[in-house]
Amino acid sequence: MHCRRTHGVSWAVKAAALPMMFFAMIFVSCAFATQNDEDPLKIAVSANFSQPAKQIAALYTEKTGIPVRISVGSSGTLFAQISRGAQFDLFLSADSARPNALITSGKVNADDVFPYAKGQLALMVDANLFDMDTLNWQQLDDVFCGSSQRLAIANPAIAPYGVAAKKVLSQGNAWECAQASMVKGNNVIQAYQFFESGNVPVAFVARSLVVDRNDILEVPSHLHDPIVQSLAITALQDNKHRANAFVDFLLSAEIQQRLVALGYETIVEPGANE
Repeated sequence: MHCRRTHGVSWAVKAAALPMMFFAMIFVSCAFATQNDEDPLKIAVSANFSQPAKQIAALYTEKTGIPVRISVGSSGTLFAQISRGAQFDLFLSADSARPNALITSGKVNADDVFPYAKGQLALMVDANLFDMDTLNWQQLDDVFCGSSQRLAIANPAIAPYGVAAKKVLSQGNAWECAQASMVKGNNVIQAYQFFESGNVPVAFVARSLVVDRNDILEVPSHLHDPIVQSLAITALQDNKHRANAFVDFLLSAEIQQRLVALGYETIVEPGANE
């Protein structure tokens, strides 16, 4: 009898505890949802787009109350981190190849990838060494093959703007001639910093980094492949709705028009997403 009574009491205690457990589960669930809502949206951004991304993120937070955390790096470096399991909600690449590679590897679905901007390339030059009024693209061989002028570009192995710069220089012999004195940055911002610090008199950079400067030459787009910048939604399933909302904001007519003033070509046709 003693054993039977103890067994009965045990089940009674468990039954009495069930309502408490149920309400505790509801409380934990609500607390988790609130925490999710307050967690920042984590966005990995290619270096060329860092300043526009910060401006857009600030506008988005002002409009929605959702904080945004920006992590900046070269597209290749960020892609490698995501491929190894680093968790971001969005990846804004400087090319389309790496977001598409995430589809191939099964990290994202095909409908998680969208183009969001077209980049433009610019050449920064030291006006004390070059005549800005007469310097043209046919002279690149003369500049780099006839002298030992140092040149900075983003590393083509990991940075799409470096790929575009290499294509321009490869129109003639300038790419080969510049090898001995070329400085390669991990991203396009480093290439810009090499010029700003006075370490090099010539640098290929993103147009978005120098929109307010006059000591640059805009690189004609026909000299390199289009720099179509795409994003990938890398958020976990329960956070995808927040990532999608930010993508809608980025592709809206309002933000696309802002990108033009920031050194990009719009990816969205006028009147779309209004």
